[in-house]
Amino acid sequence: MIAIHPSSSYSILPSVQESLHGLGSMIKKVAVLFYENVCYPIHLGITVGIYDFSSSVLLELGLERMGLGSVLANEIEAALYEESLKDVFDAVVVAPILEEFIFRFLLQNVFHFVARNVLPDINVDLFSYQIKLAALTSIVATSLLFGLAHLGNGLGIIQVILCTVGGITLGILKQHYGMLACTAAHMTNNAIAETLMILTQK
Repeated sequence: MIAIHPSSSYSILPSVQESLHGLGSMIKKVAVLFYENVCYPIHLGITVGIYDFSSSVLLELGLERMGLGSVLANEIEAALYEESLKDVFDAVVVAPILEEFIFRFLLQNVFHFVARNVLPDINVDLFSYQIKLAALTSIVATSLLFGLAHLGNGLGIIQVILCTVGGITLGILKQHYGMLACTAAHMTNNAIAETLMILTQK
């Protein structure tokens, strides 16, 4: 029969407590990193997507009042066909992922690399928002291309203006919060638009 000294069992407790404390700290750090790098960008993107859609509607109404055509009416008229589930999926999931990869991940990074080596390293005050000149240049250049890419959808120059403005918002999101944020914003914007289009069909 083996006798265990009572003090030996107590000597294990501090090491177990230290291990549990270390594990708790590690889990907390992982949770914070996950929130900062995944949850927060997605939440921010959804919020900005809602704002972006709302502001684009207001901009459309303003352009309409200036006599530049009824974009809202054209969009609703263009939407009066039966959209399949695949059409909705393409608009809400596939298109935002592809467009953000092409415009924000590839083009914006390339433009930023070139601008950083050509332009002076100065900050620009944009509505009390500080941003590097190279970053701003890459965002604007990418957004112009993003707007022009939407020229062929039948809504003309007004759609180019709207997509360029929206592209600047997405570009700033990408610059400061990453691809998850701008992709979530783009998906949210398209989801609201698709929902309204489907509702007009009823």
